[in-house]
Amino acid sequence: MTPVHEPALVADEIEARLREAGTPERAHGQKAYLKSSLTHLGVTVWQIRREARAAAKDVSSHDELVALAEALWAPAEFDRRLCAAFLLEARVDLLEVARTLPEPRIVEEFAVRYRIRGSVAVDAESEGDARRAAFRTLRERFAGTRHERVAWEAG
Repeated sequence: MTPVHEPALVADEIEARLREAGTPERAHGQKAYLKSSLTHLGVTVWQIRREARAAAKDVSSHDELVALAEALWAPAEFDRRLCAAFLLEARVDLLEVARTLPEPRIVEEFAVRYRIRGSVAVDAESEGDARRAAFRTLRERFAGTRHERVAWEAG
């Protein structure tokens, strides 16, 4: 594999492996299902995840990670962009440290969203009070985890 300090070459190598793994039938189906204007290579999510994890093992710094994610994201290709997102997810340990840097970086340009479904037992007099109590309970449960700073909103 090409050294990570050459992110464009690494991204192109990843794309070549993804192209080899994809099928035209799957690419057409994905593009239609997602109603996407991006190019699709027809690769399964697990194949993309595998490539992202393999690339993440060679990344040792924030700058390498961001450079590789930017190189993957640059072309309008769905599979490369998904790989960039999985790469960032795989090395989130490097990203959380980088958020303290003064200059804006690609890290801040990615919106990470989680949807949590479940039931939280609360005692409340109104629906609004129940919602606030449930959010409070969830925030308490996530205290001390990497999700502690989550901005909670009703869905």
